[in-house]
Amino acid sequence: MGWENIAIPLFIYYNVTNILKWQQQHLNKIILTNFYLR
Repeated sequence: MGWENIAIPLFIYYNVTNILKWQQQHLNKIILTNFYLR
């Protein structure tokens, strides 16, 4: 049972960081396209 206390927060942490990375890349693309289309 001790490993679950470590594994679940790690799993959530990795998912959140991956989502944030993806969103940041997506935002960068939107910002770049808006900048070039201006």
